[in-house]
Amino acid sequence: MAKILATRDAQRTLVSEFVFNYNDTMLNTSGVEKTFGSVYTDAGTFEIIKLPPGALISHGEVVVLTTGAVTSGNYTIAVGNSSTGDLYLAAITLVATAGTKYPFTMNTASGTDTAVSAIGGQAGLNVRMTYVNSAANATAGKWAVRVYWTLDYKANETYPQ
Repeated sequence: MAKILATRDAQRTLVSEFVFNYNDTMLNTSGVEKTFGSVYTDAGTFEIIKLPPGALISHGEVVVLTTGAVTSGNYTIAVGNSSTGDLYLAAITLVATAGTKYPFTMNTASGTDTAVSAIGGQAGLNVRMTYVNSAANATAGKWAVRVYWTLDYKANETYPQ
C-alpha cells in the first residue's frame, strides 16, 4: 500500500474551435462533399473536432457570428458524437441574431468512467455536428462551435502548498 499526498498539479483547459460559413464545404461522415446551407439539400453529419484518447469535455458553445439567412424552412445544427448526435446540444436554429450563444455542458449522471467514455470522454470520440436545411438555400451565415476540454493525467504546472 502506498502513501499518497494531495495533488499540487494543475492543467489549463484546452479549447478547440470550428468556424464555418453557410457556403463552406466539407466531407461528411460518408465521404461526400457538402455545403453548410448554400445548397439546402446538403444536410449531413460532419466530424468537426478531433479529440485525443483521454480527452474529457467540460463544456462548450455554439456562437452565431453572422445571422443565417434563409427564406423559409428548418435551418439547424445539433452537436454530439458518434454515439449520440445531439448529446452536447439539441438542434438549434442558425437564423438567430448575431452574438447569440448556445452553451452546453456535459451530463455524466452515473458518474462512472463507462458513462464518461460513452459521451466521448476517455474514449476520445470526435465531436460531430449534424446540419439540416429543409427548404431553401442560405445566402448568409457564419458560426463557431467551441469545445472546452482537459486531458487525463496531464499537468502544466505545480503550485506551492
